This record gives sequence, C-alpha cells and structure tokens, in this order.
Amino acid sequence: MNHLLSLTVLLGTAFNSIPERFPIDKATLNADSELIQGNWVIAGMEVKGEFSSEHFACGLQIKIQNGVYSFLGEKVSGGGTYVLDDAKWPHRVALTWIENDDPVFRRPGEPLVKKTRVILYDLNGDTLKLCLSFDSPETCPKQFNSKNKQGIYVLRREKK
Repeated sequence: MNHLLSLTVLLGTAFNSIPERFPIDKATLNADSELIQGNWVIAGMEVKGEFSSEHFACGLQIKIQNGVYSFLGEKVSGGGTYVLDDAKWPHRVALTWIENDDPVFRRPGEPLVKKTRVILYDLNGDTLKLCLSFDSPETCPKQFNSKNKQGIYVLRREKK
C-alpha cells in the first residue's frame, strides 16, 4: 500500500460540517485532550527506522481541537473526529471520518460510509507522533516503532 493511500486512510476525507456529523462526547476527553489541541504540521515520516522529511505529506497542516481534526491548506481537505485513550502505553487514538464523501469521486448511488481507525500516538510537548500499520487499516500497531509494515508520522506544533 503506498504512503498516499495510507495517509488518506489514516486521516480520512470528510468535506462537510464535521462537528454536526460527529457529535463529541465530552466525557471521553482525557488528560492529553487539552495538550494535543492546536495547529500541527507534518514534519516527516519514519519507515523501517529511517526518518525522511521528503515525504509527500510534509508541510500538511492539521488543526486539532475539541475532539475534531481538520486539514488546513491546499494539499488535502477534510477531517473527522478523534478520541484519545491515554490510559495505557502505548497510547491510542481512534480516528473517525466519512469515506466516499467527495461528490467528485463518489459514484452515483454509492453510500457514505463511516470509518474508524485506531492508531498509536505519542505526545511530547510540541511533537506528536502517529504510528500506523501499512499492512491493514483495521490493524492497530501493538508496538510504537516503524518496523514490521508500520510507519510513524512526526508532527510539530505550529507556534502562534
């Protein structure tokens, strides 16, 4: 699976009013919920232990706020919701989005499908790392590393 498809599956492609379509249960917010909020930029990706800042997604901006993530800029638009689970290590985040939401790409009569994917995250100050499996979108990595058909997106918080 190429990295472009992986990023699309990871981050989803929802193009309409996200909060109305994905109501947030405020009771699910945890300690990292406040710390993760802000505007982030993908700085690079680690695959097979090697970091690259030349990845196609570098520079992509993502706004994370109050249980909703959205893409900013011209490369990609859309977003969805997230729920953090920092109760155990490695920490997990469930991302939810609507697939087939873009009328340009959706075939007539094709239904909108709500998708959820669980990945690992590590939040350390102004660095956010997201670890995902390239093998299967339904598979959440068990360990936080970039081996065994896994990759790590490295995001940096934008300074105000």
